[in-house]
Amino acid sequence: MTGLNRRLLQHAPAVRGFVGLGAAIGVATALLVIAQAGLLAEAITAAFLGGAGLADLAALVTALVGVVLGRAALAWGAEVAA
Repeated sequence: MTGLNRRLLQHAPAVRGFVGLGAAIGVATALLVIAQAGLLAEAITAAFLGGAGLADLAALVTALVGVVLGRAALAWGAEVAA
């Protein structure tokens, strides 16, 4: 079973752009999920095993907020595109 039939794309040229956009949004979302997991792991490790305080974690928390906002923007973009 194939994921996408090329003949279907030939019959529906308006879908080509959305399929490409959907794939790009999916890849970007996956990369941001991986980044979020890494940042969370680093922050939790620093806080609980390293004894870091809130001031020490400020950069990690800021980066984590940026990743979450990026994922929210991609989710919004996917909904708008749909």
